[in-house]
Amino acid sequence: LGGYCLVVGKCDNGCLDELLRESAMHLLVVAPDSAWIDATRQRYDAMGLYGSRISAIATDLATANLPPYVMSLAVCNLTEQSSKQHALIEHVHRCLRPYGGRAIFVGAEEVTQQLRTRVADAGLPQAEMHVEDSVTVLTRAGELPGAADWTHEYGDPSNSLMSQDRLVKAPLGVLWFGGPAAASELFFNRHYWAPSLTVNQGRMFFQGPEIFVAVDIYTGRLLWKKTLPKGVSPGRQGTYFEKVRVGYHFLTADDAVYLSDGNQCEKLDPATGQTQATFRLKRSDARWGTMRIWEDRLICTIFLPDAKGEYQPEEIVSLDRNTGEQVWRHEAEFTALIAALGDDKVFFYDGILDGLHDAWKRKGLPPKTGDTGYLKALDIRTGRPVWQSGTSRAVTWLGVSSQDGVLVASNKKGMEAWDGKSGQPLWEKEQEGKGFVGHPESVWDKVILWNDRIIDQRGPGLAYDVKTGQQLMTDHPLTGKAAPWEFTKTGHHCNYAIASPHMLTFRADTAGFLDLESGTTGRLDGFRSGCRNSLIPAGGVLNAPNFAHGCVCSYSLFTSLALVHTPDADVWTYNAYKTPEGPIERVGVNLGAPGDRQDENGTLWLDYPSVGGPSPQIKVSVSGDAVQYFRGHSLSVDGELPWVAASGCEGLASIKVHVGQANANRKCRVRLHFYEPGDYSVGDRVFDVALQGKPVLDAFDIRKVAGASHTEVVRSFESVTLNGMIDVRLTARTGRPLLSGVEIVAVESE
Repeated sequence: LGGYCLVVGKCDNGCLDELLRESAMHLLVVAPDSAWIDATRQRYDAMGLYGSRISAIATDLATANLPPYVMSLAVCNLTEQSSKQHALIEHVHRCLRPYGGRAIFVGAEEVTQQLRTRVADAGLPQAEMHVEDSVTVLTRAGELPGAADWTHEYGDPSNSLMSQDRLVKAPLGVLWFGGPAAASELFFNRHYWAPSLTVNQGRMFFQGPEIFVAVDIYTGRLLWKKTLPKGVSPGRQGTYFEKVRVGYHFLTADDAVYLSDGNQCEKLDPATGQTQATFRLKRSDARWGTMRIWEDRLICTIFLPDAKGEYQPEEIVSLDRNTGEQVWRHEAEFTALIAALGDDKVFFYDGILDGLHDAWKRKGLPPKTGDTGYLKALDIRTGRPVWQSGTSRAVTWLGVSSQDGVLVASNKKGMEAWDGKSGQPLWEKEQEGKGFVGHPESVWDKVILWNDRIIDQRGPGLAYDVKTGQQLMTDHPLTGKAAPWEFTKTGHHCNYAIASPHMLTFRADTAGFLDLESGTTGRLDGFRSGCRNSLIPAGGVLNAPNFAHGCVCSYSLFTSLALVHTPDADVWTYNAYKTPEGPIERVGVNLGAPGDRQDENGTLWLDYPSVGGPSPQIKVSVSGDAVQYFRGHSLSVDGELPWVAASGCEGLASIKVHVGQANANRKCRVRLHFYEPGDYSVGDRVFDVALQGKPVLDAFDIRKVAGASHTEVVRSFESVTLNGMIDVRLTARTGRPLLSGVEIVAVESE
């Protein structure tokens, strides 16, 4: 048994020795008794085990700030914990690994009986408790509530490019990084466009040169490795400019991994990597292509040799995924390379696509095709044709909306939508993708099906109603008026975006994301993601294996890592919102900030000076005596909006924020945010504040008003006349005036 074991409270050396001897786990001991912790460290250091097999921290579990999900086992001594059982249970449960992490509670019978009652009262998700050999065992069973898997190359059988994982959202913090899961031998060169990863039941699966591996997504532990023969599956798209085809088609289910080298398909045990069965096709010269799972079936494209001996995707077959027996077979008129499943149907493009994978040569343009091509639908149970319709489009991408049953076909030149049940055309757009900075051929046909909308990442990043094709709008955060929903990303990139309920993830120079709620784009600075998307929200974490292997650019980190939602982490963004033409209704100016950020009330705080990337340009003027901007981390600040207070401008004499036309009847609420970043005492920094020429704060002393260091102070002023701008003036009495942010919210317009 490998993984990590948490030991809570003092226990005898015999217990620790037994855990080390009978398992391969790394032990983390947490207890508040510093003398006992020191003795434990010295004992195991003398044995050569400290740091490699066991570590110890002198603290209470409540203040240890341990990461979630990582412990396969926890052993808790309740002797000294009875008065804190409720908090102890929650902290231990949070640390346990999903899919079977166990906590063993040891103590007197009356104490463990109280514990069982408190577990029942706590309502902890997926918590199961039972008595085993006179000890109480708490098991974290199954998946995290709200988590979801990523089972196919593009997420699911429908090619939605969307994860259903609701737990991954900004802000994000690191859960683990590095270790064996980041080893270079596990990864293809990022230029080779290797197969994507999948995630299922807490395991991540991916390929490297002649190797297939499973990794624990919660700890980064390498679970197993399988040696592969050198080769490539038919139809497996490799890189374009290196002229390399790499890797094998594979997908995952709860009970099996299906991996095909073209000649055969192996059914593997997800937990061990052992082969459970080997499937072969009826024709000895047939080759396996792409695979998708539907219930107990494998739906596969099959390659057959043509008159020149070159393999073409000519058939689609349905196989029993437990036995490998063929259920039905459908022969294409031309080819059957582009396919998707949805609404109990197999959809595919039956047409000629000449040089489909040579996108770099074509700069993403559609490949050459014949005069006739068809979109076809087959009954997924029987393989019988349901409908077919001719199309003049050289279809290079198909996706199916699971919510509405709409089939979407696209290429760089445009897209079209069809009713999945009847085959009737719904709408068509001849709108050429413009792309973003980078390698456009990797994104110019892939559209994202996000619930009831299409997110068109072919550029410039618009969205449409999947049933009508109508462009979707949103409220401009500064004016409240309707504006096109649009996302943007800056910096060199070479991969496509994928979606989840809260985010889009992609490469934008470093790893990046779009927060779907605010429509703003952020960076996960410090590491580079892969040449194909390697930022997969699944299992409750953002999985980021080292698909950047082989890059020689100057990024800080080349490693594998996982990130989780961390509410108190800082996140800074930029956006595609245009500079408003009309009056501004709501805005924040965040002095010295490294980017924009939207608060829970909907105010978009713009960085000034603007350094974080594109955002609406409003006119801001500052003056003062050698003004200096400062910036700290929000975790060092206590207050209402610590990330606003954590930066600011010192030496400021005035700031003017222009918000539109002058109108004496236009009123607003103005909120000024202050923070003392230095070790100043009361009286060291005192200044007056005037708003629109009228005194509002007299002899204002941030340190005195705050009553403590590192504390934000906010002052709000109602019914302020706008007159086209807000003018804040600061006059020093002692020291240099200081301001962190200004928020302006219109409250009356006539």
